[in-house]
Amino acid sequence: MTPPVPEQRRTHHLSPARLGVAVVAALALVGGIAFAVSSFTHVISPRSTVADYFAALRRGDAPAALSLGPRLSGDAHLLTSAVLREQQRLGPISAVTIGDTAQNADRATVAVSYRVGGAAPTTRNETIPLHRKGNGWELDRSSSMVRIHLLNAAHRTTLAGSAMPPTPVRIFPGALPVRFDTTALQIDPKVPTITLSADADLNVAVVLSGAGRRALSVELDAAVAACLRKPPTPCPLEATGSRTVPGSLRGSVTAPPSAGPPQLVLSATDADGLVTASGTFKANAEWAALDFENQPEPKRGTVTVDYRAQLYISNPGTLVWQRQ
Repeated sequence: MTPPVPEQRRTHHLSPARLGVAVVAALALVGGIAFAVSSFTHVISPRSTVADYFAALRRGDAPAALSLGPRLSGDAHLLTSAVLREQQRLGPISAVTIGDTAQNADRATVAVSYRVGGAAPTTRNETIPLHRKGNGWELDRSSSMVRIHLLNAAHRTTLAGSAMPPTPVRIFPGALPVRFDTTALQIDPKVPTITLSADADLNVAVVLSGAGRRALSVELDAAVAACLRKPPTPCPLEATGSRTVPGSLRGSVTAPPSAGPPQLVLSATDADGLVTASGTFKANAEWAALDFENQPEPKRGTVTVDYRAQLYISNPGTLVWQRQ
């Protein structure tokens, strides 16, 4: 009898192509699990929610910032990426530090510190409240209600390109997105920035910017030089220390107002941007002065001249000289 032939084991060999597909599938599975675990850990952390919010503010992503908070109420027309990017340009948020978290059941608070501004930033320290939402956490608020009282230069000012609203509006934390029709103006640096943890009622003053002061100094220099020439109308400036006959002063400037430097004060109440300028300059001049008998007497020499003038920031080339 012929002995039985032993049964051979079947061996399955994967082709290189199939082996590659299997490896990719395994890596995808592992990566997916890791991503899911990472996402789950990220979502459930109040701390990470606050970090995501400030990261969205810094990159100017309004939808991302709003998605981390509840549904909005009130005037929210300023909560756009364009306005947020403008806020970041005016006063960038930096040095964000996420601090301690306090959690009690479905409520939590997260401490955060950050800076707002460029050359001289303001440091803000806030405690951000959150609440649980599903498997994650949501900010109690993603913006603040702000009422703005503009004290001066109202006709030169807008809020993100629109008229200053008479009622509160929602604004993201950071700098106020105030615009001016001239680079000569800016918000008073003492005006506080917007925070997330509290609404605000702000009295906003407008002041001259560095560029405005430089430009007005140039205008003053030109106006003084023009006045001391022989214009068709008398120059109302008077030589210091003499009884100058009004309109008789003529000459050339040796130390202009900008060498002073001039005192430039923007009106604290005027809506059009009225500026008062005062100071002194020096000139080689000739003029008539009244003697002890109140008779005009010709004078000549280097004199110091006090001046005071008013002008509007929208028309700095037109000055009105004031009597001292």
